[in-house]
Amino acid sequence: MITNFFFSPLEQFEILPLIPIYFGGVDFSVTNETIILIVIFIIIHTFYLFCTTGKDSTLNLIPSRVQVVFEGIYKVILGLIVDNLGQNEGQKFFPVIFSVFLVILCLNLIGLIPYSFTLTSHLIVTFAIALFIFIAFNIICVQTHGLAFFFTFFTFRNIVCIGFTFSSN
Repeated sequence: MITNFFFSPLEQFEILPLIPIYFGGVDFSVTNETIILIVIFIIIHTFYLFCTTGKDSTLNLIPSRVQVVFEGIYKVILGLIVDNLGQNEGQKFFPVIFSVFLVILCLNLIGLIPYSFTLTSHLIVTFAIALFIFIAFNIICVQTHGLAFFFTFFTFRNIVCIGFTFSSN
């Protein structure tokens, strides 16, 4: 006897409350989305623990296979950041970019498993990550360059072209 897990292919995208918790009229339920996020952070933490020694959480001098993979990902992301931002600025923003990269990578890899919950298929998750990065980018740029940062987008030439476009209509 064969049973179907899903009656519709769209059922895998439903957010289901697994442990309903209501406090003050607000829903704090543990859902399948929450479980996937916990699994992702456990995977990333375990991946890091396999690469490090137990004493002081440093990488091994003679790397294991897992550490070689971790160092490869580390070097690729660091190279991309340093090429685009420079050595000093790249080092400053590397932890945030590397962490976001690992979380999105693991979320998408879990989504490849059949009948699993794909967290990045929900637009709100993608929007929340993008909004966080966009707001952080603007805050950092305003702190670094001041309000003159916004004039990189609105030069005199752009304002004249926009004015000309609206006046011709």
